[in-house]
Amino acid sequence: MRVAVACNGLEIAPRYDLCEGLTFYTITRGIITECQNIPNPRIDQAELVDFFLANDISTLICDAIIIDHAKLYCSNNIEVVAGIKGNARSAVEAYLSKQLSGADQVCEWDDDEDELSEEDAATLTSLESILF
Repeated sequence: MRVAVACNGLEIAPRYDLCEGLTFYTITRGIITECQNIPNPRIDQAELVDFFLANDISTLICDAIIIDHAKLYCSNNIEVVAGIKGNARSAVEAYLSKQLSGADQVCEWDDDEDELSEEDAATLTSLESILF
């Protein structure tokens, strides 16, 4: 399993589309075994999805992300965990231990707001203000 984090240095970038780079964490038996940094390739999102899939990326952790980009990743079986701030490695460790607070599991959203619970609708409304 590999997790990608949108970063500015060691911190999660405030906006996925404007991040300085991506940090790929390789996870083996629940432990981070490798870390690889690459500059933001500044390529089309569809190409970036293909790049993620070719590099076995199964999860993207970021702060704000354009909702259409998030949906593209989700439709390609790449989990998007948005709304995360702070140190990238700490976020991955919290994600692995299922203790990542403030996370929004974007791929679990339903496009039909009528089917959302009141709590999910409130979360979606507040997130839409930070997701472009």
